[in-house]
Amino acid sequence: MKLVVGLGNPGKEYENTRHNIGYELADMFAKKYNCSFRTERKFEADIFDININGEKVIVAKPLTYMNLSGNAVKKIVDFYNINSQDILIMHDDLDMVLGKIKVVNNSSSGGHNGLKSITKAIQTRDYVRFKIGIYGKDRMIDAIDCVLGKFSKEQRKVLDEVYAKVGNLLEDFVNCDIACSRYKIYSCDTFLSSSCSVIFYTRQCSSLLPILFRIPVLLVSELHVHVQVQHKHGVF
Repeated sequence: MKLVVGLGNPGKEYENTRHNIGYELADMFAKKYNCSFRTERKFEADIFDININGEKVIVAKPLTYMNLSGNAVKKIVDFYNINSQDILIMHDDLDMVLGKIKVVNNSSSGGHNGLKSITKAIQTRDYVRFKIGIYGKDRMIDAIDCVLGKFSKEQRKVLDEVYAKVGNLLEDFVNCDIACSRYKIYSCDTFLSSSCSVIFYTRQCSSLLPILFRIPVLLVSELHVHVQVQHKHGVF
């Protein structure tokens, strides 16, 4: 069984904000698989489940607000007894350029409060993360204003291109047999119109053969936009 979690904040006021990329990806997969989310109060999350190549996959959007995302993740993990290596967290990355994507495993939170909450709740950071850049380190606005600001039309076009290229994310995640062992994940950077593969090496498999996680990587020019939003506790 796999658990795929899209991080974000619930409510219309947070739709189209940079911090809600995880929600948007989860919604994209619901549409792809013709599924509807159902609210599970016992998990504090909206979820749907599908079967991919014989593997049950639960896709969840925590309703706890970003800073308490771990509460929802832990409840699902405990209920279904899911191994941490079978968890994929989809989220934004403030320090990566808009449109750049990366897969990491057993990595620090990078200051992301949703990831901090998850790691604290399940007592490990040994889970897979799929992240999309939303701005870049040379941003000109405050971090809170940035993540809670909305995407411009130009930025939305960039994201739409990224989403179109990662439509097989769940299948690729399932097809990589992470139940075998912990994976060391390598990622590479490239430029727009190019692609590369993220390679998973199984450390304890006898063959140690790489399994290709076929996700194109985009790197586009950063678009600067100044936004002003009101900071609310628990959403950053």
